[in-house]
Formats: sequence, structure tokens, C-alpha cells
Amino acid sequence: MSKYRVRISDLLENQITGEWGNAPSSNNAIPVIRTTNFCDDGQINFGDIAYRDIPLDKANKKYIKPGDIIIEKSGGTDKKPVGRVVYCENCFEGKKVLCNNFTQILRVNSSVSNPRYVFYLMYFRYNIGIPEHFQNKTTGIRNLQIKAYLDDYVSITDYDEQSRVVSILDHLLALINTRKQQLSKFDELAKSRFIEMFGDPISNSKGWEITKLEDLGELSRGISKSRPRNLPELLGGKYPLVQTGDVANSELYITRYNSTYSELGLKQSKMWKAGTLCITIAANIAKTAILKFDACFPDSIVGFKSNGKTNQIFIHYIFSFFQELLESQAPTVAQKNINLQTLQNLMVICPPSKFQNDFESFIQQLDKSKFRIKKSLEKLEMTYKALLQEYFG
Repeated sequence: MSKYRVRISDLLENQITGEWGNAPSSNNAIPVIRTTNFCDDGQINFGDIAYRDIPLDKANKKYIKPGDIIIEKSGGTDKKPVGRVVYCENCFEGKKVLCNNFTQILRVNSSVSNPRYVFYLMYFRYNIGIPEHFQNKTTGIRNLQIKAYLDDYVSITDYDEQSRVVSILDHLLALINTRKQQLSKFDELAKSRFIEMFGDPISNSKGWEITKLEDLGELSRGISKSRPRNLPELLGGKYPLVQTGDVANSELYITRYNSTYSELGLKQSKMWKAGTLCITIAANIAKTAILKFDACFPDSIVGFKSNGKTNQIFIHYIFSFFQELLESQAPTVAQKNINLQTLQNLMVICPPSKFQNDFESFIQQLDKSKFRIKKSLEKLEMTYKALLQEYFG
């Protein structure tokens, strides 16, 4: 596959700066894409689009067209540096759309290069950190030196080969999106099944027996007599340490951890058995997941072990309904938190064990199917990254 060197700017027909205008004052406001509409996979999320008053003489020259690439030129964070790109495949509900002043439209000259190919090239460059060499900070905001970045040289193939590459990558991306949609439907199915069997657990729409959560099992706070940030010698051993973020970022089960305790760390904490339901009570409020391994956790997490009147999976899904309510009621000092007593006194439905166990079996089967889809998704994403490296690295 032969390649030749060219500046990115030589592949462009036009570069169009964004507009922000003024707060909307009429029904004629124009939809505007912001960087919050940028998805990590290079797609645009139109779910929270802004509307702004922008003079039509300006707007008419700056509307986004299908095939345009939108690049972030200001903003960014330490974890997400400036320079992200998204590709406009379709317009928003058939409406004309602009991008804001923190972004810029890159319109590819389609007689010179395939716009989708140029998008994949720039998407790859962002993900390997190249834009970080073309940015500076002013008043805390990262700015992309857009002219210098677009004048950088890249290697590209001939047009026919570009089209072949685009076809392969588009096919893979479509499969990845299908797998993600399947996973999302599994989550919807689990919640729908719960409501079908038990109704709304907050209003108790099916009139089940109600009891305090503490009557269904043991609730105990995690133990950490000393903060690891103050005593680093507590860390670095063989004992898993689960933090609130590990719980919040898990789904049904906690299968990984980012920290470990040393022997000294274990002595000032406690090891909880696999199968314990972890409930966060600080920062991330009322997020839950079940331990897949023995682990320690700090006092910002409460462990729940059923006494036989319920099961961990049922309670996990109970909290998926109560989470927003508990978070909204949490007092804020330095950060939001609730106490152990709040959980102990939480009134929850308690259907007969048979129904709870039937639901548990349904979720376990669903989780097996979900696991297979996740494995398929992981393989597809690995292939996608490998091909991006092969084509553009």
C-alpha cells in the first residue's frame, strides 16, 4: 500500500469557524453543536444540543454539511486534551446546524480525498496524542494551535485505497455500535422484568410486604482506620482494595480493582467475602455492585449480606430505583454522603423468596448472555484499534 506525504490543510476545501451568538429569545433560534456533543467514538450526540440566536447572514455561511469534520480547538481537560474530532453523517432532525466558537468545521475537498478517510486519520492522530504537541493554555483553557496542526504533514494513500479502508472501518464500527446497543437493551430488559414482576419498588404499586433493609441482612461500614494517602505503606500488597469509584464503574459485579493493601493495610481494615453487596455512601451515593472476590473497602462503602429473606441481586436492583432519591436527599458538606442509619432504616419491598429467586435466576442467565456480547465487543474494538494503527500508524 503506497503512501505519499501531504499537509492536512491541503486536503481541505474550507475551514469554517464556529459561532455562539446570544441566548435564545425567539422560536427562530438555531441548534448549535458544542464539545459536550462530542462522543469518544467520533460520533455526534444530538441529545443535549444548544439553541442560540445567531444572525442569519452569519449562519447561512457556516451551516454544517454531511461529510464535515468538526474539530475541538478550545477546551479539553487533562484526561481529554483538546483536538477531538467528530464526523457529521446526518443533520439534526433535518435542521440546519452550526458548531460553537470552541470548534471549527473542516470541509474536505472530496475530489482530493475521501472525507471519511480524513476523519479516521484525524481520529487516530488524536488517540495517539499528536494534538497535545500543538496546544497551549490560556486562563486554564487548552487551545489547539489550529493552523500549525493542520499544516502538519501526514501520509495518505490513493483515493481507491482510501475508499477500501473506509469501507472496512465503517463495517467494523457498525458492528461495534450494534454490540453496544445489544448491551443497552440487556439493561433495559432487566429493569423491565423487575417492574413486571414487582412493580415500582418506591411506591410499592403491587402492595408487597415492606420492611427495613436492616431486617433483611447485615449492614456494616467498611473499615479504614488510616487514610492510604497519608500512609502510603498501607498500599501495594496482595489484598484487593475496592474504592467507591470501583463500585460506581461496575455493573452487576465488581470484577476488577485498582488498589491493593499491604499486610499493614489489612491489619487496619477488614476482608469482606465474595458475594457481598457493596453500597457507596459518599461521593457516589447508593451505587451498588456485588464482589466477585474477597476484598477490603473503606468506610465510604457499606457491605450488605442477606440473612436469607432476600438475595443480593434483588437488593442491587432495588437500589437502581432508589439511587436518585437517596442522592437527592444526601446532605452536602465537603461532598455528598449518607450514613449507615439511612440504609438501615430504608423501607424496601419484600416479596416472597420464590419470586425474588426467580428474578435472580433470570438476571444470572441474562448476565451470561451479556458476558458473551461483551467479549465479542472487546474483540471487535481490539480489531478496530489494530486496523487504525495499520492504516494510519
